[in-house]
Amino acid sequence: MLRLIALGGIFMVPFVPLIVAPHMFFPFITGKNFAFRIIVEITATAWLLLALRNKGYRLGRSAVLTTMGIFVLVVTIADLLGVSVQTSIWSNFERMEGLVTILHLAVYVLVTGSILNSMKLWDKFFYTSIGVSLFLSMYGYLQLAGALQINQGGVRLDGTLGNATYMGIYMLFNMYLLLMLFFRRTKHFSREALVSYFIGGGWFLLFLMHVGVSDNVHMGKDMYILGVISVAVLFGAGYLWKQRKIMEKQWVQYVVTGGIFLLQVTTLYYTATRGAILGLLGGLLLTALLIAFFEKSRRRLRQVALAGIILLFLGLGGFLLIKDADFVTHSPVLSRFTNLSFREVGSRSMVWQMALKGIQERPILGWGQNNFDIVFNKYYDPRMYSQEPWFDRAHNIILDWTISAGVVGLVSYLSLFGVTLFVLWKDTRKKFTLVDKSLLTGMLAGYLFHNLFVFDNIVSYVLFFSILAYVHTMESFPRERGVWTWIEVKRVVVDSTVAPVLCIILGVTVYVINVRPMFAASILIDAIIPQEKGITQNFEKFKKVFAYNTIGAIEAREQLLQLTLQVIASSQPSQEVKQNFFTLTMEQFDKQLKETPLSTRHYYFLGAFLRAINKPDAGVPLLAQAHELSPRKQIITMELATALSELKEDEKALEFFREAFKLEEKNDQARVFYASFAQQIGKETIAKEILEERFGTILVPERQMILAYLKTGRTDLVVRIWEKLAEVNKEENQLVKVKTTLAAAYYVDGQLGRAIKEIESAIKLDPNFKEQGEAKIQDMRAGKQIDVESTFFVWAGLRVR
Repeated sequence: MLRLIALGGIFMVPFVPLIVAPHMFFPFITGKNFAFRIIVEITATAWLLLALRNKGYRLGRSAVLTTMGIFVLVVTIADLLGVSVQTSIWSNFERMEGLVTILHLAVYVLVTGSILNSMKLWDKFFYTSIGVSLFLSMYGYLQLAGALQINQGGVRLDGTLGNATYMGIYMLFNMYLLLMLFFRRTKHFSREALVSYFIGGGWFLLFLMHVGVSDNVHMGKDMYILGVISVAVLFGAGYLWKQRKIMEKQWVQYVVTGGIFLLQVTTLYYTATRGAILGLLGGLLLTALLIAFFEKSRRRLRQVALAGIILLFLGLGGFLLIKDADFVTHSPVLSRFTNLSFREVGSRSMVWQMALKGIQERPILGWGQNNFDIVFNKYYDPRMYSQEPWFDRAHNIILDWTISAGVVGLVSYLSLFGVTLFVLWKDTRKKFTLVDKSLLTGMLAGYLFHNLFVFDNIVSYVLFFSILAYVHTMESFPRERGVWTWIEVKRVVVDSTVAPVLCIILGVTVYVINVRPMFAASILIDAIIPQEKGITQNFEKFKKVFAYNTIGAIEAREQLLQLTLQVIASSQPSQEVKQNFFTLTMEQFDKQLKETPLSTRHYYFLGAFLRAINKPDAGVPLLAQAHELSPRKQIITMELATALSELKEDEKALEFFREAFKLEEKNDQARVFYASFAQQIGKETIAKEILEERFGTILVPERQMILAYLKTGRTDLVVRIWEKLAEVNKEENQLVKVKTTLAAAYYVDGQLGRAIKEIESAIKLDPNFKEQGEAKIQDMRAGKQIDVESTFFVWAGLRVR
């Protein structure tokens, strides 16, 4: 029974990529991670009891297992000595990594490597994973056809993983597994491979049946076609399962394998994941080179490898020759390989340079996991002003692990690859064929290459650690010298004492590590959406989230702050409700700043929030702290300057605006903010100089400059700006907007006649505007003051240059 529980749990792991938890915060991340953790905790408990009863299931000795133990030990020490221990251990909902995940992965290797103690079991496990990849390939086809939504938008397939990059590396692993099983095939290979068809086709058919009764998805032609294909595949697979002689024919084996591989290749292609696609091709090239170099006895296999090498180089050369062809430049996939922009490369390069500076500061054991944001903000490069302002990963696995655990951690991480490959090629137990070794080497090389530009997620982690467990098993079985085999425990003691204790520990572990944060993730979703009982119900749900005191508190606090800002700005909630939201926000952010005192992000968020609700005096110290932690990030410097300006500390504010501008003079926003404030405090010479330097004129149609000119009485400049805009915005659908705004500019400049003339012209253009336009004319003749904010800045789409 214990063995069945452990086996059942292990064989559930390949289905984890299918899990999406729509009622949890970060549904593509949280559901998968919680499921994996619970499975590992249950299977580990079953395995421990089984190992105490039966020495055959105790750990075997292997270099892979020892290396993994060293890696986990180094990461644990690095996290405990890191700059934010709590974050390093628990991570957050968005990533769900940290020490907790690393420990679960390590336990997964121990359990899987002990329970799957034969090649036959491992083959079944891999066929299961391939079957799930078959389902995701068909799911991806529905996304490609538009029948299902691509979750991250655009045209890149992401399946149930929510990210095309994650989907790409998932397919890469499963394609290599399929090739390995194919080349190792026995006469029963086709029957075994049909398991993948049963899993993929059957699961997909169940999915279509579920979608068919759903109100949210329309059953289009493509879904019906795939439904028919799924039924045909299942019946065909069932028929072939009984035809043993047919299944042993070589052409059948090629068809069975080729069908799955073709779907996998197509799916990988349409993820448009450059790292995974190049990793696959590079890995296949490496595989072919190894076979061509080391294969001595099977001449035909060597010839196939050489042909593959030639085809890969011909394909590369051919692509370079046609890279400017229309079908390439217009392809959303191929164009990603030809249109790699300098901006994209440059921003990634700048992030890597920041990471290197962080490594220089803490080179031995790094900063602890999930603390790259501290490094990013401390060494922020102002040239990244137009990019995402809050990076939490270096997008390079080498730099990420060096930041997380230092050089020692990086060496221990890379040793997982090195030792695995050493054991694989040494192969003292003769468990692997040359093709096995070559394909697994190509797989690990492709995976590592892919990770040079991105970072891991739970799906890629599980696949990688599964390979570690596989090689460990092949190295350690049969187990003449196991670990802790000398321990003798009577079965009655195991059943009466150990089992109840482990079950209690399991229950507590599952609740603390999984159930509580799952509740928090679910309630947080409710807390940020409109509730039937109004905003007070949202407030109570936020309180429930914080009562669980889990990893979700970080994101919950940020979401609460955004909602509180909306509540305070709204006229509907009572003053008491607004005060309750404000008090809870301040309490929670006070806790957050104590937990993560080096978090620039949270000092900035709270400081900007306080300034936005007209409490700049309270916001300035927080923004000053954020500026101290990240002195080169312009958005922080400008926010601090703005808060100081609202406190009438003009000289300090001007100096900070100048500082933000000087950090990167190509940043037009910083330039305009500096110029507009200089204009407001009477330093027109400064404003004129820096505007003309960049724009060649002081007539800059930016919101801040228009407001500055209005506040300083330079309504003549506002008129000239809008006259320029009127010259370049003559499209019919824009004319009414342009003319009414130009009329407002004339009105504030005291040119009533010209203002009325523009309104009348707008009425002629659009008769539907007549009533509104005549009301504006009456207001102008009555001398009413206009709302500058709503008049000049409510619409978008006007060309400004």
